[in-house]
Amino acid sequence: MHRLIVTLLAATALVLSGSAFAEPAIVIKFSHVVAEDTPKGRAAAYFAKLVEQRTKGRVKIQVYPNSQLYKDSDEIVALQKGANKPLRKPDDMKGLKMRVQPSAVLQAQMRTLGAIPETMDFSAAYQALKSGAVDGTENPASNFYTQQMQDVQKHLSLTHHGYLGYAVIVNRKFWDGLPADIRANLTEALRDATIFANDIALGANIDALEAIERSGKTQVIRLSPQERVEWKKALVAVHREMESRIGKNLIQSVYKETGFSAAKP
Repeated sequence: MHRLIVTLLAATALVLSGSAFAEPAIVIKFSHVVAEDTPKGRAAAYFAKLVEQRTKGRVKIQVYPNSQLYKDSDEIVALQKGANKPLRKPDDMKGLKMRVQPSAVLQAQMRTLGAIPETMDFSAAYQALKSGAVDGTENPASNFYTQQMQDVQKHLSLTHHGYLGYAVIVNRKFWDGLPADIRANLTEALRDATIFANDIALGANIDALEAIERSGKTQVIRLSPQERVEWKKALVAVHREMESRIGKNLIQSVYKETGFSAAKP
């Protein structure tokens, strides 16, 4: 294993055995960047086997080959920082691999915070957290809870750093071909449905957050007003970077509606 550089990330997990009162096993994530059938990859697998045998199952080594967990440039940073940790300030994001949906804005957001954006479908997020392919996600509490992410994510920081909205998109040719009165009915119904969604969202997220805390599996971290200001300051750069994509006027209208000042967050 000449000049082998790996990342060992320690965590704990309950492992079932013959006793109902078994000690929690120590789980160590072992990251490397080559294939499983190379000398390095085979040595890593052999190491995992030896550890489990010699500790009588008290330690489990999870091997992640082919940069599944971290790339060369990320491994040492992740090791020094300690990945899937409490996030209180923007600097805590540095070096973490964060799942994002396909969005240039969200990718820029993560890069600005020093994190590594990993674009993937929402349906893959749970397994990515479980396997360690990503260190975290950003979601409203209702999405977090309904996907049972409390089983695979130990900390949840309430940063309120962004707004999750939904756009309904229709084919222009189809829309223009509809009778005018039908278009008016659809537009009115969509407006009412949007109001309904906004009305129930707050309550749903409050209920989900309470359920997450009751589970005892995830620590919910509520940031102080000053801590939230630090996140706002860190992300103003993204607003400016994305002006040409989103539209400066739209950004300014959001500032006005929310009472936000980019000059003085």
